[in-house]
Amino acid sequence: MLLLRIAILLGIVTAPSLGSAQDVLATHSSRPQSYLLRGTVKDGGTGRAVVGAQIWPDKKGWGAISDSGGRFELHWPIRSVWTFSVSACGRKALARFQVDFFHDSIIERRISVPRASRRQCQSGDRPPWTVDARDTTLFRGRYTYSWEGGGWLTSCSGQTHWPDWDSALEPLLREHKQREGQRTFVQMRGRVAPSWAGDVFPGPIFLVRTVDEVREPQPDDCP
Repeated sequence: MLLLRIAILLGIVTAPSLGSAQDVLATHSSRPQSYLLRGTVKDGGTGRAVVGAQIWPDKKGWGAISDSGGRFELHWPIRSVWTFSVSACGRKALARFQVDFFHDSIIERRISVPRASRRQCQSGDRPPWTVDARDTTLFRGRYTYSWEGGGWLTSCSGQTHWPDWDSALEPLLREHKQREGQRTFVQMRGRVAPSWAGDVFPGPIFLVRTVDEVREPQPDDCP
């Protein structure tokens, strides 16, 4: 009501539009503060639950795994429209779906995957978002800040990646971003996310295992 009164005093809202203004304010204030995505993954041929299916949001360093009943739950923090991949054993996308996190705080999805895709996972398989001791790929390059989307990474060899905002890199980059186009030198180790996750601008996410250095760039950073 305080915002509404201010709008009336400034002449932004007139008496005839009072009802519609109240509706707008009520709609905005009624949006959920967070969301829960839950559902099931089933075999499209048999209708049976798929155990261990991996539900992975694009450009994120985390995901959810279905249980013995094919059920999964995933908490989402903000209003957005997002695309998810469903995989098994960390290999290729069996299905992709989009969710509009808006009015409903709890969103249900029933996902069907091809029958021929089911196979026994091997000991070396892992969710596509995880990093561990095997991941030693070196990234050396620069982060470019942008107010739209948060910016991107460019390696010294010219490859572009989406930053892993769910890793130790996030607070270090946040300290440096100040103006549009500002660059920061970054050296870290990890791995590039699987390419089957879909087209992600400006490139696949670089999943971070360790961060070696984040600082102001120097002319000889990329010889």
